[in-house]
Amino acid sequence: MIPDRTASETDKAYAAGFVDGEGSVNIYQNQNGYRYIRVCIGQMSIEPLMFIQSFWGGVFTQSKSTRLWMLNINGHKGSSFLRDVFPYLIVKRAAAERCLLEYGVRVQGQAVPTEEGPRGGEPAGSNT
Repeated sequence: MIPDRTASETDKAYAAGFVDGEGSVNIYQNQNGYRYIRVCIGQMSIEPLMFIQSFWGGVFTQSKSTRLWMLNINGHKGSSFLRDVFPYLIVKRAAAERCLLEYGVRVQGQAVPTEEGPRGGEPAGSNT
C-alpha cells in the first residue's frame, strides 16, 4: 500500500506506542545478502494497524492459529517510519537507533554513510 497522507506529531507518538508495546525492530538479510529494516507490529484488531499503514505503508499477514494481524513495514518505508517515530520511542529506541545508523540514516546528528543501506554481516536490532 502506498501511504496516502502525512502523519501529525500525535499520529507519530501513537504509532511509536504501538511499536514499543506490540512491535519489533530489526534488520533482516535476504538470500541475496541484501539487508533491510523490518518493523513488525502485531495486534488482534486490524483497525489500529490500518491507521498506521495509511501513513507509512506496509504489508499485512495474519496467523491462522492465533488470528493475530501483523503489519510489516520494510526497507525504505521502515526507515522512514522509524525516523518519524524515533523521538517518541522508549522501549524500542535503542534497537531503532542501531537499525537506522546501520542503514545510514541520521539519528541525533550521527550518520553512517551508505547509498543502498546495509549489506552482509549479522542481523542488527532487537525484539526487546
